[in-house]
Order: sequence, then structure tokens, then C-alpha cells
Amino acid sequence: MTLQGALDSIPLPDVLRLLAATGKTGGLHVTGPSASGTVWMVDGRVAHAVVGGRTAWPVDVVFQLMRNLDGTFRFAPGVPGSVPPAEGDGPRDVETILAAANDLLTEWDELAAVIPGADARVTLRPTVGADVVLTPSAWAVIAAVGDGTRVDDLAARIGRSELDALRCIRDLAGGGLLGVGPSVA
Repeated sequence: MTLQGALDSIPLPDVLRLLAATGKTGGLHVTGPSASGTVWMVDGRVAHAVVGGRTAWPVDVVFQLMRNLDGTFRFAPGVPGSVPPAEGDGPRDVETILAAANDLLTEWDELAAVIPGADARVTLRPTVGADVVLTPSAWAVIAAVGDGTRVDDLAARIGRSELDALRCIRDLAGGGLLGVGPSVA
């Protein structure tokens, strides 16, 4: 039996908890403005997850999908043979994944208070303090900013998630190396 609905009526955590409580096996397909993906469940536990067409750590996928305040979901029972087996130590408990995803959402909200969005413009500051020490990771972000870029473009350039890029920008802006301006078209 297929289960489907709207995320503004039934939030994703509630859908996952229902599937876990009833021990379902199948794919939960979520489509929304922030992200689209699938969480594969086996006997009510998360076995595999895909977002934007790419396999990712289940916590990261659920975090990205939970950012959708609206959108749709559809659960289709059964697991097609094309879905890879669970990574690591096997299927994971839904509550554990939801708790970790909620922690990421909290951090996301804190970062959003400092950085206005993925389309905000990031630029290099013209001057910095006398003694600046950068890690190789921080230098990669600085070099990718160049003469200015959008947050989402920067994340793609450095090959990191939007959340990781926001963390780097926050840290480098806090150190006076980057400026963050209004959104750009």
C-alpha cells in the first residue's frame, strides 16, 4: 500500500516515525523546494538515502529533506534490487537519525542568522589583521571566493555541502577575512 501526502500537513519526522513504528520496508520519496530525495527503509529502519540523485549519509539526507517545510512525500513498499545495501553497520534507528538531523537544523538556523542565504554574496575583505594563519581548508575557501561569489556556488567550487560551506564562511567572516553581503541575482 502506498502512503502519500503533503509535508505541510504531515511533517517528515512524523512520516518517518510512522514507517518505523509499523516496521515498513520501501522507499520514502520526498520532493520539495529545498531538496528532493529518497530514504530507503528496511523493517522500519533507515538502510540507505539519496538526495539530489547522490547517495549520502542518511543523517545528511534527512537533514536536507527536513528543510522542506512544504512539498510532498510518497512511500512505496518494497525495495527494488537496484538499491545498494545499507552502508556501515546496517540499517539505522529512525530516532537516532532524527535527533542528529535536528542538531544540524539547529546549527543551520544559527548560520542563517549570520549568512542570509545560499544566494548571498561572499567577498574577500580588503584588509586583515597583522597575523593571519590559515589552515589548508580555509585557504581553499579563500581561493574559491576569488573576487566574489554566491554561497551556493562557493560550496560547489570547494566540493562541500552547503552546510559545510556556511560553517567555513561564518568562521572566516568572524576572523575578518570574508564579507557577506546581500543576495545577488
